Amino acid sequence: SQNAIRTILLSSPCYPNNNTSTKLSSPLAQTSTWADDMRYTQAYQWTTPLHYIDVQEKSYEDRCAAFSRDCQFVYDRDCANDFCVAGAIANYTRQILLQEATIRRTKNESFHLRSTRDMQQRATKSCNVDAEALMFVTHFVGDIHQPLHVSRAGDKGGNTIHVYFPTRKIQILDVDRPPHLLYTNLHKVWDEDAIDRVMKEVYHDSQVEFFDAIQVFLSNETTEDINSWLICGNASEACTTEWARESLNLALTAAYVNTNTEQDVQINSILSEEYYDLGVSVIRKRLAQAGVRLAYILENLLGVESHKYYVK
Repeated sequence: SQNAIRTILLSSPCYPNNNTSTKLSSPLAQTSTWADDMRYTQAYQWTTPLHYIDVQEKSYEDRCAAFSRDCQFVYDRDCANDFCVAGAIANYTRQILLQEATIRRTKNESFHLRSTRDMQQRATKSCNVDAEALMFVTHFVGDIHQPLHVSRAGDKGGNTIHVYFPTRKIQILDVDRPPHLLYTNLHKVWDEDAIDRVMKEVYHDSQVEFFDAIQVFLSNETTEDINSWLICGNASEACTTEWARESLNLALTAAYVNTNTEQDVQINSILSEEYYDLGVSVIRKRLAQAGVRLAYILENLLGVESHKYYVK
């Protein structure tokens, strides 16, 4: 039941007990960014590579250029020793399920199972093992659905591709680089900037309105479509590999594509309105898929009755 999630999280010293009071203030929602916050601390620096997958584009003649038909995520090559977001989801899910830990400390160690007792000794005083695993799974399921979290190693998932992003609709009379063009990078456009813009323009900076819109999006999907997202929904390595390949495909057909030229986005490109519109469409669907899949995982792990909210 959902009580299981509340018990795990609220009993943990690392639960971020803030005063935000919204419809979304469930314990799970409050911890959704915990993994990002922790990666910048000394105790959890080692988890940084667990947030993404660097696909080795040098393995392909076209270097995983936009619309590449050859570029693929290869688990053994791009997630060696399970040390990427696909492996992390599978391992932390297994930890919750078996009450055992699968943890990797450095790049020279492989993931290995430890008993809960051993893990409690390893865990920092600020957290406990079950809560840690649950918060990691929640965050990483979101990460693996972001296209540029599964993308080319050479440009660090778009982080080195600096671009101009329109923070409001571009008008015909705008000059070459009007003030509302934000100098940013491609990864940040997909992680933050596009969401920030749609939140302001459409959802009045309200997370409640935004997530209500995703529920409306889900209600307009067919049962067959939603069930197809769950054909592989058990967080096994096979399933996380499938999710990662979906994101890589979207990186190559949307995130990396200049909608004006139908070629790779170049450094200092001005992203178009069409690019923004496509990005928001992709982001909305990927958030919906991530939510459905996470709910399904938690349902199977903890008995949370979630499917009734998504499938007609």
